[in-house]
Amino acid sequence: MRTLRVAAAAALIAIGSTALARPRRSSRQFGIGTDHPDAIAFVRALGARDLALGLVLLSVEGSAGRRALGWTSLLGLCDAAIGLGARGPRPQQLLHVGGFLALALAALVGTDT
Repeated sequence: MRTLRVAAAAALIAIGSTALARPRRSSRQFGIGTDHPDAIAFVRALGARDLALGLVLLSVEGSAGRRALGWTSLLGLCDAAIGLGARGPRPQQLLHVGGFLALALAALVGTDT
């Protein structure tokens, strides 16, 4: 479980850092457009959120780590819903849902040793 939590944390830190540094590129991966300056700010805010949650996942152990991983899994569903509402169905939403499923499954079946 610890390995899965650390891998999820590393992914969130990488995704968040990229969104902060290269928001236009990240917006394409997220499935939203960047034709308005507010969209860039939105992508950077999501990047900051992902970066912070990655750091949280690195800082918790045991049952708190499992709970944090479970709650963090909900990001995938929220991100898919945001993308769906903003741009309609896009392939990127499947990645978000897949991320949710992977993290939720890890939180449900894993033990942090």
